[in-house]
Amino acid sequence: MNRPEALIEVHRGAVETHLTLAGDLHVAQVRSVYDAALEALERGKPVTVDCSRLRSLDASVVQVLAALGYGLMRAGARLDLAGVSPPVAEVLHQSGLEGWLAWQLREPHPGESAP
Repeated sequence: MNRPEALIEVHRGAVETHLTLAGDLHVAQVRSVYDAALEALERGKPVTVDCSRLRSLDASVVQVLAALGYGLMRAGARLDLAGVSPPVAEVLHQSGLEGWLAWQLREPHPGESAP
């Protein structure tokens, strides 16, 4: 089975910024995630992170997302994680940052277990 390569994109909207994360994001990609988060934070607008194609992430990526959420909160904006899969939700849950990060679960794909 071919795994999608890591993808990190920032789309600037008039009202909010959309950050797309896809594939497997780990410490090797954390600098790219950090750069994208800084770009999103500079705008000072709400940020929605599309996680619908994110297969996995590690603590280094969670740390960057938490820092982005904190920075946005200080700027009076918010961070929302959308389309979070059960495996990604488990990592987020284990991080203990549920009070800092808000996320919405997507429906599991066929063959994927629900949390």
